[in-house]
Amino acid sequence: HSDADPVKRPIQPQEFAAAVEWLLSYDALDRRKTINTCTSSYGWKHVAERELDTYISNGAFICAALYLNYKMRRQDRSSPNAYFNLRKDNRHALR
Repeated sequence: HSDADPVKRPIQPQEFAAAVEWLLSYDALDRRKTINTCTSSYGWKHVAERELDTYISNGAFICAALYLNYKMRRQDRSSPNAYFNLRKDNRHALR
C-alpha cells in the first residue's frame, strides 16, 4: 500500500476504526503536552499494525489522531507524515 497520495486511496473506515481503537488504548488518558518529534505518524502506524495485526494507512492513522484531538505538526512540507503529542512507551518497540 502507498500512503503518498491519499486522493488515489481514500481512507478506509476499518483502518480509521482500528487506529482510533489503538490510540484510545495507547495513551488517551495520559497524553504529552508537547508534540513528540522522535516518531512520525508512519512509525506509530506500524506500532499499531503490529499490536492489532491489521493494516492501517498513514492517512487513516493521521485522521484518527486528529479525530481524537491530538496536537499535530507536519514532518515537513514535502512529507505526508505528521508528528503528534503521543507519549513514547517502553512497552512498544518504535523503529
